[in-house]
Amino acid sequence: MKILIFIVVLIGILAILSPFIVGRSVFDGVVIDHPYERGLSWDETRHEKAALGWQVHVGTKAFRVGENAVAFTVTDKGGRPLSDARAHLAISRPSSIAYDRVFPVVKEAQGRYRAAVQLPLYGIWDLRITIAKEEKKVLFEERIFAQKGEP
Repeated sequence: MKILIFIVVLIGILAILSPFIVGRSVFDGVVIDHPYERGLSWDETRHEKAALGWQVHVGTKAFRVGENAVAFTVTDKGGRPLSDARAHLAISRPSSIAYDRVFPVVKEAQGRYRAAVQLPLYGIWDLRITIAKEEKKVLFEERIFAQKGEP
């Protein structure tokens, strides 16, 4: 009987400890690099966006694991295509910095851009598009979901 109680207690302890062990092995430990500075930057970005009135509209709505063509447009305060702007596109996984990547952006026409983005895993991703013109730079973020299967 004592052996049975010992086995049940041991199974219970293992059931409690195993999620912690698995969690520590897959989590890289970084929630946000420099959280205070990032918070200040977010506030500045929000005010800069409001003052400039720039908008980014991602035309691609369906994403899949693998290569995806991401098309987006950039407009000014009046809704006209933003001329002479430079765009940078990056992706990241909310749970880890291991998959953070930057992709080249091609300007197709005035205010229209395209990038080939590789999403290696199924699930949630953060799409970060930075628009720069002259000395001004604004970051636009959008959360996307990569479905399983081919695009």
